[in-house]
Amino acid sequence: MRVLAADVGGTKTWLAVYEVSEPSAGTARWEAPSCRALRDEKLPSAQCGSLEELTRAFLGDERVHHAAFGLAGPVEGDTAKLTNLPWRVESGALRDALGAQSVTLINDFHAMALGIELVAPEHRVVLQRGETDPHALGALLGAGTGLGEALFIGTETDADGRRVFSTEGGHADFGPRDDLEIDLLRFLRARHGRVSTERVVSGQGIADLYDFVVTRGHAETTDAVRDAIEGGADPGATIGEAALAERDAACVMAVDRFVSLYGAEAGNVALRSLPGAGLFVGGGVAAKLIERIKAGGFIEAMLDKGRMRSVLERFEVVVVTDPKAGLLGARQAAIRAAART
Repeated sequence: MRVLAADVGGTKTWLAVYEVSEPSAGTARWEAPSCRALRDEKLPSAQCGSLEELTRAFLGDERVHHAAFGLAGPVEGDTAKLTNLPWRVESGALRDALGAQSVTLINDFHAMALGIELVAPEHRVVLQRGETDPHALGALLGAGTGLGEALFIGTETDADGRRVFSTEGGHADFGPRDDLEIDLLRFLRARHGRVSTERVVSGQGIADLYDFVVTRGHAETTDAVRDAIEGGADPGATIGEAALAERDAACVMAVDRFVSLYGAEAGNVALRSLPGAGLFVGGGVAAKLIERIKAGGFIEAMLDKGRMRSVLERFEVVVVTDPKAGLLGARQAAIRAAART
């Protein structure tokens, strides 16, 4: 049986086809089914006018039996609206376009919460060790094009599998912590109006932080970085690379502040969830900036919660660097749906 999994982001969509073993007769779900990746491809999300068009461009004439899509936006029943793409997605339309038996729509961080359990140890970077209870509540956040957040409980070995609670917590209000960030809030309000946490903890947030640092005169930038950005290079990637190489003072300051803001939001998530199963950090930005994150600013900002510091010190904090974590979770969602048909 063939399964299509997709991790649909505002910038890129990663699609993969798997050959999956059939379930045993009468089982409600599959226990560790055999999965073999046949092929995968990452496509620019905006190159097509709809997810149906993008999926057909990947599959061609190939048929799949079941499909699941992790989508960067809120999912309500059988429909979804992507936050950073002008797409309205309907599972029925996708099912008809693919000729599949089932199509499952879940939030992209719902997919990642399912996928992190399947990630190999070499793709887990422990920032803070702590005692973990696999049956307690776990939390996940991750910056990419936007900022995703989710909660989960249980494991796939439980009778009902891992249960995931998707949220849109990244769109909660941004709370500045010092005078610099109060000025940053004013700067972003003039640019965007309302300022959510996603406005600072995301790929675009890195670009805005850099603009703030340069515009307010907090640090000097180089002609090389300025020319690259003005020439159309990805601002977040350009700034991140220059910061990691420490060849641009403004980029270093912007990225270090970004890491601190990221850690502060991780602490907020942990306070709201008390994640005894662990706090996980995913998304493409953390993987690219892992050396800066490991340097200590992330954890220090996370723990800087006054009287709650000792509470936060109990939880394990892990960065998941596998870029296919969301894809693995979407695959798992498709397998679950197949077991119910």
